[in-house]
Amino acid sequence: MTLQDILLEQQIDKMNRLDTAWARFQAEAAEIDRARNRGLVAAARATIASGLVHAGVWIDRRAGERAITPGH
Repeated sequence: MTLQDILLEQQIDKMNRLDTAWARFQAEAAEIDRARNRGLVAAARATIASGLVHAGVWIDRRAGERAITPGH
């Protein structure tokens, strides 16, 4: 084995390690993106639910007043 062969093998090993690290970073970034999207979906659901509750109270004003004033 010549010095050039040894250097070539080292370079190939280095490239394989970098490719593995890059793939790991891409997988981590994809997971972070999925988690962020799940958070946005949950926030959207909460906003929609809040809007529906407010619309229901606006439509049925007496129910809203009963909920606000305790003891009635």
